[in-house]
Amino acid sequence: MIVKFNGIRGNFARSQGGCPVCGGRRKSRSGLSTYKNMVLPTGRSITFHMGVPKEVSDVEGNYLLNWSYDYAGVKYYPFSEAK
Repeated sequence: MIVKFNGIRGNFARSQGGCPVCGGRRKSRSGLSTYKNMVLPTGRSITFHMGVPKEVSDVEGNYLLNWSYDYAGVKYYPFSEAK
């Protein structure tokens, strides 16, 4: 089966620490993550990049197509089957 990653919406950190001069704290932004590292049920680890089709087994493909997350009260399915 061939699946395609469509991105993940969320809040992401803009900086890793506070400012050494002013003491400003870490800030976040809302955006779209263009890659995702996943460990699949078969034990295989794959990095998916947005829009790039990947060949996976049928078991892995069904797991990815059913995998979802919630953001701002909406359920998203970031994987789709590529033709």
